Amino acid sequence: MADRPRRLTATIAFVSVTLLFAAACGDEAAHVTTGSGGEDPGAGAQSTSAGQAPATPGGAPSMDDLVVSCGAVQFDELPPDPSSFPSLGDLADQIDFSVAEGEREFFKTHDWYVAAEADDELVLFGIPHEPHAEDWDWNPLYADAVFDREGNTWVPSGWGQCQVSVEAAGWGNARFILDPDIEPDPEVNSIAVQAWEMDCTSGKAPEGRKIESVVSEDDAKVTIVVLVEPDPGPATCPGNPSFPLEIELAAPLGDRTVVDASVHPALERPWPPTEWSLSTDGTRE
Repeated sequence: MADRPRRLTATIAFVSVTLLFAAACGDEAAHVTTGSGGEDPGAGAQSTSAGQAPATPGGAPSMDDLVVSCGAVQFDELPPDPSSFPSLGDLADQIDFSVAEGEREFFKTHDWYVAAEADDELVLFGIPHEPHAEDWDWNPLYADAVFDREGNTWVPSGWGQCQVSVEAAGWGNARFILDPDIEPDPEVNSIAVQAWEMDCTSGKAPEGRKIESVVSEDDAKVTIVVLVEPDPGPATCPGNPSFPLEIELAAPLGDRTVVDASVHPALERPWPPTEWSLSTDGTRE
């Protein structure tokens, strides 16, 4: 789907923090830290890769800044509930697909719901008729489509597959696995990871760009979203290299499970990493 046009909208729906991390951590109260200090200035979870300076104090994203999206579609909670969106219904008769000839099969193989509607823009969320059972549990792919108003019709301007992702406005995110060369020490309040940016970066590591983490901890899990300052220039997508990252915790790791919550469903990160996750940029365990 990489060759399909896509336009990202600037509208951001802020996520209920309690709902977001309850989905990954369970119902227990969690201690929350961010890359610049979080709730407890003395126990902040600071994370930078080698050769990079920490973000400016006070400028790091917090849980309140996290947003949930799938392409141009914004959600208010996790897990995403498409039943909160009305079906396309009679609006389907107002859509002109003539500019998307050759893509009709893509639109026909999804059930479409209205995620947002304004005078000049329509955003749809698509659920495939036949999810690929082999992949769906760990990598559910939905669809989004954006339409512009032209007279009495809606004309598609961007569409494609999407995965539910958690990030912050002005930041991209990164998947991670526990570093296969550094076994976590249960008595130490930090973990070493290898991370991969999900945005296009022309195959470059994020040297000179800020990296932050939002960390939620309870007695059973350490839930992490790694955020990366975007590359400011135009970029191609040949695949991104991994980069090392050390993430500080508010307490020793112990026997708690580490979870990558930058994607939904969230991914547990065991050590040693599975062979599959090592060969797929950490996208599967």
